[in-house]
Amino acid sequence: MCDGRPLEPAVLDRLTAALKHRGPDGSGRYKNGSTGLVNTRLAIIDLETGDQPFEETKGAVLVANGEIYNDLEIRWRLASAPYESKSDCESPLHLYRREGLAFTDQLRGMYAIAIYDRDASKLILARDPFGIKQLYYTATATHLLLPPSRRP
Repeated sequence: MCDGRPLEPAVLDRLTAALKHRGPDGSGRYKNGSTGLVNTRLAIIDLETGDQPFEETKGAVLVANGEIYNDLEIRWRLASAPYESKSDCESPLHLYRREGLAFTDQLRGMYAIAIYDRDASKLILARDPFGIKQLYYTATATHLLLPPSRRP
């Protein structure tokens, strides 16, 4: 991601393998040029359609670890949003599209979120204000890597 070269699929394979212990119920990935996101899932909510990454119609893509406590309230307020799952982790993506960077102001819960906005060429990182779900990253000469959340 750092130098603009296309991302090698092997990098995403290694990230997915490193995360496998955190989510044995499935994995997903997004790749676009030099940007890639991976997610492994421990399925608790929406076992059938909650696989990540979530991608919305205008090109923003989300991966998240956490629980959004006020998901039902957000869904009610965003009734016209094109939800594709029942996962509580999809709501931050639609809030981002509506509220921009202020989307976290409306989130109640514990979360670590990465949103890649393809059209704006931005990577947005957010975590809950109490740091329950930590968000770590590593920058190398060729990549910005977001390893799995660690527990203290």
